[in-house]
Amino acid sequence: MSERAHISGGNQERVETTALGDVPETGQTSFNGVGTDLILNNIQAVLVPAGARTAAPPIATQSNLNHRGVLLFLNVTASPAIAAASLTLRLQAIEPVSGTAVVALLTGAALTASATANSAVGLYTYAYYPGLPNTATALGGLTLAQNGILPRVWTASMTPTTGDSWAYSLAYALVL
Repeated sequence: MSERAHISGGNQERVETTALGDVPETGQTSFNGVGTDLILNNIQAVLVPAGARTAAPPIATQSNLNHRGVLLFLNVTASPAIAAASLTLRLQAIEPVSGTAVVALLTGAALTASATANSAVGLYTYAYYPGLPNTATALGGLTLAQNGILPRVWTASMTPTTGDSWAYSLAYALVL
């Protein structure tokens, strides 16, 4: 990340350049053990763009600067007409020493297709945030809610059980 000044309408505003693009600085920072990080407001971005896939897509490791939790939005637009086909979403912490080991934080129930094409189409919303009740039932429009604190480094994974085609996108919102 890099900082730069941005002149807009005669006013100077500090802007943090991140993987998400330019994010206006709030002027507040917090110590991270080595240096300081900007305190950012809620942020949203796409992890997996919309498209059809038959295998697990690569999902980049994400950095969490100061957010406590995350909402994951899985938008399934087409599912196979195969009863054995399923798709599972996982939220994972990256272990800080090795940087490669993953720890499952949240695992959604497998979305199961049926003999009818597009039977699993819909928007599925998963919440991982401190103080939430752990529930696999719909809670205020959520597909799954789980109590927990989002770690500094995290990722998600999508696991299909068969080589059948699923069309979906995966986005997130980091929440303060």
